[in-house]
Amino acid sequence: MTSKSNQRIASRVSSVARRLRSQLLDSASRVTQIGQLLRGELPPPYAFVQADVLGNLASYIGVAPERISRIVIVGAWHGEEIAQMLSEWGSASIVAFEPSREAFEVLETNFADVPRVTCVNRAVSDRNGMATFREMSVAGNGSLLPLAEEDDETVIVDGMHQTDIYEVPTVSLGEFPLLDDDRPINCLWVDVQGLERLVLEGCGQLLSRTDAAFVEVATTGVTYDGGARFLGLFEFMDSNGFRLASLGTNPITGQGNALWVRR
Repeated sequence: MTSKSNQRIASRVSSVARRLRSQLLDSASRVTQIGQLLRGELPPPYAFVQADVLGNLASYIGVAPERISRIVIVGAWHGEEIAQMLSEWGSASIVAFEPSREAFEVLETNFADVPRVTCVNRAVSDRNGMATFREMSVAGNGSLLPLAEEDDETVIVDGMHQTDIYEVPTVSLGEFPLLDDDRPINCLWVDVQGLERLVLEGCGQLLSRTDAAFVEVATTGVTYDGGARFLGLFEFMDSNGFRLASLGTNPITGQGNALWVRR
């Protein structure tokens, strides 16, 4: 065997060793986090996934935190996550969609003096037009979809009911002018009470320049009539080049959060 061959083999072994060490360190960190969760030191799985994405998105998509430049939030409500996003990702601009009249008023007030945040009072769906929005008695649970009829396959908070109804304009992300450019979307953050599949379908080619998608999911029962189910979302994301990187749900309701990352 020649000296050059030995050098090539040594280089490959060194490269593999570095990757293996990185994976082992990451696995050790995850094991520590699991242990903390079992001891009650961490939030429930769905909240853990959200906290993990906010703290580690850059690692998931393979860039430095300062390279994260754009986040799109669909269903921002009052923008509770936005302050941390601005802190974690100092170069990121955020486009936040919220259809609820009352919630948008709070959202807009919260970020009126923050130039990196653009608030849009629109519902996001698979097409541009108008739709009926339903406010619910439980804060942050308004939806374009009506509540499902209660049966063995529904998960509805006790006492939750519709309190108001009105028409709102809808947009599809793939046709929204502010996003009609070549800039990547580092994370698409979707929390839309059952309408997740339509939001994703309305992305069109925009999905091809999206690095990751954080999506509220229902793995078993649904809350809204016609609401998206996890399996359908999994198949859709898989067919569009994404792998499931993280999933955390309420063990009782089966509802929670998932992170998909482009393969």
